[in-house]
Amino acid sequence: MAIPYCFLALMLLFSEAQATECPSECHCNGSHVSCRTSDVNTTLPGVPPMTTHLLLLLDDHPRHDYEPLLFTHLAHLEVVLLDRTQEYGTSNGVIFKDSFAYPSKIRVFKSKIRLQVETDVFSRLHSLEHLTLSGTSLPWSFVPLLMAGSLCHLENLTSLDLTHFSLQYGLSPQQTSFNPIEVFGRCNASNVRVLNLSDNDIYCIVPTLHLVFRNLKVLDLSRNQLPKCSVPYPKVVFTRASMYFFLEMYSFDMSYQGEESMPHVPYTFRDLFWEPEEIELAIECDVKENKRILADALLGRGPGSVSNLSFEQVVLTQFRKNYKRHVIH
Repeated sequence: MAIPYCFLALMLLFSEAQATECPSECHCNGSHVSCRTSDVNTTLPGVPPMTTHLLLLLDDHPRHDYEPLLFTHLAHLEVVLLDRTQEYGTSNGVIFKDSFAYPSKIRVFKSKIRLQVETDVFSRLHSLEHLTLSGTSLPWSFVPLLMAGSLCHLENLTSLDLTHFSLQYGLSPQQTSFNPIEVFGRCNASNVRVLNLSDNDIYCIVPTLHLVFRNLKVLDLSRNQLPKCSVPYPKVVFTRASMYFFLEMYSFDMSYQGEESMPHVPYTFRDLFWEPEEIELAIECDVKENKRILADALLGRGPGSVSNLSFEQVVLTQFRKNYKRHVIH
């Protein structure tokens, strides 16, 4: 009877070795795995089940199909990075709510591929803290549906990066007149501290971000087209609440308006060790000091009192002046 037991033990060891074997197109370092592939359906199932940090670099697929991305066997996954290898690559992917293991431990999900998703795709990622959706195939009109179906219900989500969000051809109504209440579906995303809307060809923006992202501390509007806005928004839009919303920010970036997009730089293995910055460690000033610094930066003035400046002056200048400075206070 000893032989069958020994044989069974050997089979178990062999199975474990197979389960932890690194695919030939991947680089594995402990629980951190980086793969480059043009056939994700073959590569992804071979990723070791104990993987916690995963980078998928997708070469262009010959058929240009939208490949389903299934992470269901990766129950320990915490960080997912998806990227294309080519500057103008056509790497595609589609994910659903059931594409992930449940319960999920994913804290960081960053995608720079032509991603297609359903509205509830992230609804069960309750540990999600940082989400990047860049270069997707989704239209801007999909964002309020995604917010309502997924993102509004994620209490741990503190960072939302929509840099160069959509590859849809032509300007959408959301880009010519960006109203956060409409774009983000009247969602109460008070947990989000960092919002990146850079490189989206946004021409005009209605300053109602404070009604959606009540506790926002970092806002990036760089590389848009805001100086070209010709819409004189009515003064009723500007309220004391929205003024203090901007005054209490740590970082506000409107640099490089009208300039070209940054060249594409694919993620690397080192990016698997990326962690969101601790916003609480930023240097803070009181409201009076913030008001002085913000107005000086926006209006190009030297130090001095700004008690005579109306909020309309500050915000209108803020959205229409092409200044190339990154204000951190």
